[in-house]
Amino acid sequence: MYPGTQQPVKFYKFIAITFLFITILLLGFIFFMSSKRAVITIETKEEPIDVQGQFTFGPNQQKGQIKGSVTTTLVTASYSVTPTGSKEEPGTAVGMVTLYNNSGVSQPLVATTRLISAENILFRIKDRVIVPANGSVDVEVYADVSGKEGDIGPTTFIIPGLSQTRQKQVYAKNIASMTGGSKKIGAVSAEDISAGEKQLLSLLLQQAQEKMAKEYPDTEAVYQIIQHVVETKAKSGDQVATFAVEGKATVLGVFYKDEEISAWVNSMLMKRALNDAEIIEPGDEKPTLKITDYTLEKGEVDIDGFFRGIATINPESKQLEKLLFFGKTKEEVRRYILSLDHVRGVDVKFTPAWMMSVPHIADHVTVIVKNVE
Repeated sequence: MYPGTQQPVKFYKFIAITFLFITILLLGFIFFMSSKRAVITIETKEEPIDVQGQFTFGPNQQKGQIKGSVTTTLVTASYSVTPTGSKEEPGTAVGMVTLYNNSGVSQPLVATTRLISAENILFRIKDRVIVPANGSVDVEVYADVSGKEGDIGPTTFIIPGLSQTRQKQVYAKNIASMTGGSKKIGAVSAEDISAGEKQLLSLLLQQAQEKMAKEYPDTEAVYQIIQHVVETKAKSGDQVATFAVEGKATVLGVFYKDEEISAWVNSMLMKRALNDAEIIEPGDEKPTLKITDYTLEKGEVDIDGFFRGIATINPESKQLEKLLFFGKTKEEVRRYILSLDHVRGVDVKFTPAWMMSVPHIADHVTVIVKNVE
């Protein structure tokens, strides 16, 4: 070997080893960077929100109205009211019995003929009757003595005026209970009259709904009494068992297709969501509609609408872009996400476990949004 050749060989060997070492470090760094992963799991819960707005039902959709058919109907009704401060008084129990004749000879019975029940309660036949041979006949009866003892249920009666043999052939039964043995008498109060009027108005509205709904099948509707007259002959202090409240009402009805309101609901939800941070969807319940004003000549009705929506965080929101998490620690990620609306919890996992921050590569960051009950 020539003198001086050993030194260049060592130099080149050093360069090669250094290059190899740098290459190994670079590959290790690349492997380390490529192995870094962050999984951010966000638990969100749907939250109800109340939405209210106004619109108009009418025939002119070009004016921004919701299409609806507006009509009215007149109904009348009466309602019987029992005074709340009533007391029990004895009355005469009455009812119907069936007289049976299991013999071949007809049996005449005069009015007031006695019938004695199995409970030993005495009743009398109201009118004269002939029970046909091998047949039966219905007749009205009344208790011999007033009082609630006469309010008996279905039973069998014998006719004591007949002979023992004949009693087995001719007898009576009642299917329905006797009533009227006691009755309530009370003083009419102003509260009784007011309650009766409210019940009558409710009855009038129900009758109008049933009547109008037949004319507009397969539609939704909102109703309101717009005129009514209610009266009663009873006065405060009157001693009566019951009194009648009578009246009539004009009821306004608006009939519409469900999809018309659905479109309005969706437009209100779009206004409610001010940015892409949340998703708002209609709730399961149908909107509550209330008539606030009307113009019958134009067929227009103003409505207050109320419904409940469901809000939750939007997984595609700019608030959850991966770029926002680059370089942040677990605690920084947690604090940020928990500050957002509709978030119930967050879990942050790094791979490898000893990693301290979110990697700066979008493909190495996974954001999962889970809805919890």
